[in-house]
Amino acid sequence: MKIRLITFLFLFITSAAFSQNTLTGKLLDAKNGEQLVGATIKLYNPVTNAITQLDGSFKFKDLSSGNYHIQCAYLGYLKLDTVLNIGSSLSVVFYLQRSSTNLHEVTIVGVKDGSSQQYARRAEQKSDNVSNIVSAKSIQLSPDLTVANVLQRVSGVSIERSNTGDGENAIIRGMDKRYNVTLINGVKIPSPDNRNRFVPLDIFPADLLDRLEVIKSLTPNMEADASGGVMNIVMKDAPDHLIVNANAAAGYSQIFLNQDAMLFGKGAINLQSPAEINGEQYLAKISDFTKSNYRYSAKNFPVNSVGGFSIGNRFLHDKLGAIAAFSYQNNFRGSSSVFFEPSTQPNPSTDKNTDSSPVFTDGFFRTYTSQQNRVGAHLKLDYHLSPKTTFSLFSTFLQLNKTEYRHSIDSVLAIQRVGPGQGLVEIADRSRYEKQNISSFTLQGKHLVSQRFSADWSAVYSKATRKLPDFGQLKSTHQVGIDANGNTYETPFLLLSFGRDWQHNTDKDLAGYLNLHYYPTLFKQKVAFDFGGLYRHKNRDNYDNKYTLSPKSNPDGSPQVFNGIDQAQFIFNPANAALGSASSNPGVYTFDEIIAAGYGELKFLILKKLEFLGGVRFESTAQNYETSAPISFVGKSGSISYLDVLPSAHFKYILNRKQAVRLSYYKSISRPAYADIIPFPDASTSEFYTLNGNINLKHTQIDNLDFRYEVFPGGLDAFMVGAFYKFLQNPIEYALKQTTTSGQELRPDNFGNATNYGVEVVFTKYFGTWGVSGNYTYTHSNISSNKGLYYRDTNGNLTTIYVEQNRPLQGQSAHIGNFSLLYKNVKQGIDAQLAAVYTGERIAQLSLYRNLDYWQKASTVLDFSAEKKISKHLKIYAKANNLLNTPYEVIIKQPNRFTTGKLALPAQNNNSYILTQRDLYQPSYLLGLRYKL
Repeated sequence: MKIRLITFLFLFITSAAFSQNTLTGKLLDAKNGEQLVGATIKLYNPVTNAITQLDGSFKFKDLSSGNYHIQCAYLGYLKLDTVLNIGSSLSVVFYLQRSSTNLHEVTIVGVKDGSSQQYARRAEQKSDNVSNIVSAKSIQLSPDLTVANVLQRVSGVSIERSNTGDGENAIIRGMDKRYNVTLINGVKIPSPDNRNRFVPLDIFPADLLDRLEVIKSLTPNMEADASGGVMNIVMKDAPDHLIVNANAAAGYSQIFLNQDAMLFGKGAINLQSPAEINGEQYLAKISDFTKSNYRYSAKNFPVNSVGGFSIGNRFLHDKLGAIAAFSYQNNFRGSSSVFFEPSTQPNPSTDKNTDSSPVFTDGFFRTYTSQQNRVGAHLKLDYHLSPKTTFSLFSTFLQLNKTEYRHSIDSVLAIQRVGPGQGLVEIADRSRYEKQNISSFTLQGKHLVSQRFSADWSAVYSKATRKLPDFGQLKSTHQVGIDANGNTYETPFLLLSFGRDWQHNTDKDLAGYLNLHYYPTLFKQKVAFDFGGLYRHKNRDNYDNKYTLSPKSNPDGSPQVFNGIDQAQFIFNPANAALGSASSNPGVYTFDEIIAAGYGELKFLILKKLEFLGGVRFESTAQNYETSAPISFVGKSGSISYLDVLPSAHFKYILNRKQAVRLSYYKSISRPAYADIIPFPDASTSEFYTLNGNINLKHTQIDNLDFRYEVFPGGLDAFMVGAFYKFLQNPIEYALKQTTTSGQELRPDNFGNATNYGVEVVFTKYFGTWGVSGNYTYTHSNISSNKGLYYRDTNGNLTTIYVEQNRPLQGQSAHIGNFSLLYKNVKQGIDAQLAAVYTGERIAQLSLYRNLDYWQKASTVLDFSAEKKISKHLKIYAKANNLLNTPYEVIIKQPNRFTTGKLALPAQNNNSYILTQRDLYQPSYLLGLRYKL
């Protein structure tokens, strides 16, 4: 086969025959002009090698004038051999032809490398949806260990962090986590969360993935409850040859250089409450409650450890493919926190044109130690029964165990504002051991019935569980006073209370999917008709049983002095508190849900370059729940049902081989979370407020528009710019509701209608060994809700009125940006990345009152990662996170009157806003080895 060679010669300097010259060039695909990355260029006489960089370029320096034999080789392409006469520095471009071989009566079973960066770019380009894809190779090179942290690198995505600073949940395009859906290999999975539908993303170890797909527009064949986006976690696939991968690493969290890690024993924790062990009417004894999980020991410099292993191959003449992968992470995290708790009643303003100001009653100063033990396992089998029939089995198991110790000092702030007097300081030590797991089994079949008809199906069983056994706090208190001379004094600690709580929940899905595909020829062009549907039965149960142990008084009736957990003595007061709360707690419930859906969609070319995909989806929702609350309790049980008709239309205009324009419309929904509907108080999820449900919640309906222009120049380069618009009917958000004159709780509610729109820009560009990658998203949303205004009228009377206030959606940041500086030297085997993530300010929590919402401050997080090849099969790698020690800060946007005087609060260092919370995490580091056969 003829080999085409085009050489461009550029004369840079005139030189003598003995001068030293430079040869630069690029290696491209002869068919489409794409850069060939990682190809080998050999220059003979003498022999020297070069590897093409990420833009397909190569370079030889210090060459004497003369003739050189040059050879270009790349897997899947014909070799190119030629001779160049180098009399001066020059630049060349070589085009390689793809190799091809005609085979007869041979069945080829091949697997695409879905983990490569090149595959991710091509998949984005060819997708029917607006999507962003992160490959396993990109994940491996990133600073991230979990899917939650990987997601923060994707355009339009910001993450919510846990109290250890690690990512936990994703907000996509300003849409709260409730509007997003998580899939494993295209199939929805249940959630271990005790209240919500969304899946906590920190349960997924990143090294089990083939790729991570974030899909931002829905076609009719996709489930409709994902208005922000779909996070499809594609697990490792069976390879077409033997692979063996392993990695091991160790590191530390810098915060434990300044404070000890506080640990407690988990082995003696009773996984079931006394009532579960002995019966619902059992009167618990004090001896039923172990004290071992409230005995703490300090550990200096705890070591973080990470490991993983995968192996795969094909068997039976390549008909059977298999891969097994395992991941293990044991990480210690910590934080220090300050939080100021507001009074339910703000300080009244002087008139109705001025906002009320906050009043803080308590200041909490807390330190955390958290041990995260994360395990993941995945098995994939596929069997090609014939060229027309394939069966696959996916099995995934994920487990995240969190052991958390919290030491909290609650200082009553009033004592520093009234001069001489006294107040209480409360100490609380909390032990929390939480176990979450997800297991999923999917059997799939693909059948090519004829050239025009095919079908595929999936049968799915999945289960998610969460256990929070013996969760509680040991509280003690003492008085701190200020005498007439301004000196402070304090009294001995008195034992206050000992709360113990057992919670667990199970979420089980049994589902079936069927898709039929018909490809007729109409009007001389091939058309695709797709029909299908799903049926899912979900069963969720929840258990919550609380016990309160009261301190035993001294014989003389005086309160018990606290001298440590082993000397503390408790009783039940009143005596029937020994029954616990399960028998009448609406938090003990079962919830059944049936989703039945059907769809039809059509795909064809309207014009030569204009693709159309459109159709309609029907989703029926039927729900029933029953709680153990008393019969008179409003919301003890309920039934809810509705049907949604959801049209969509997607256009893709292909400008040329590298450029396209997309325009999409689709209608979607968001169902309330389970515990959003059931009215039971729960203090285990929120740090500072009790959460409750709302039986009057409606589901949300959303109209979505998307536009994107995209360019894929070749190689790993890409540029995308797009816009989106969403109109939400009955959006659901959490807001503080006043329950008593001194109490308030977080409760979900519908907030009228809302709009959400924005623009996204994504770019990746390589220049030889260096590259830049980034994205920026601007999002604007608007929602109107009633807010209280507490003021004194002209007669001096206290008055509360309600006014409309416009604001963004809760959790939505106007500005989100990512920027990464990349270095990749293929010849030396070096990859490095310096990655920054910017998240703009957003509402963290809504208030009942105007302009008293809590805002999370804007933040920039800087991470670093690198790897170096040290032998043919071995690499060393390093990851460093939160290099800037970026804090999590929450503020109220009002002039700060708490910086000086009697109202002064700690940690207030800005006059233009009021700090209400600050959490510090400090950096963490990891160093490891990676093996690849």
